[in-house]
Amino acid sequence: TLSSAKIVSDQVILVTNEISETIKLTDEMKGKKDFLLNSTKEILLVAENNAAGIEEVSANTEEILATMEEFSANIAEMNVISHQLKEKTDLFITQDNKEATLKIIEKLKK
Repeated sequence: TLSSAKIVSDQVILVTNEISETIKLTDEMKGKKDFLLNSTKEILLVAENNAAGIEEVSANTEEILATMEEFSANIAEMNVISHQLKEKTDLFITQDNKEATLKIIEKLKK
């Protein structure tokens, strides 16, 4: 009976050691799980910040494009006005030249 008590005692020690080892592994797995969870939360936070930055860049780009369109429209309008001004200037110069020519002809006739 002493030997069977020793065998049972040895087996209890083995089982206790196995349970202790299992608890250590479980704690290690819990630590790794917590690390992965925290890492995932950090990645999501960075992704949200990046998304906000991308939205801001997109809004800025749209604003720049709208400004460029307005600028282009203003240039086109200035081009039309410039062309009209040139036509009126050419007409004025032509009319002024005709009047000057007529005055010269009248002086020559005298």
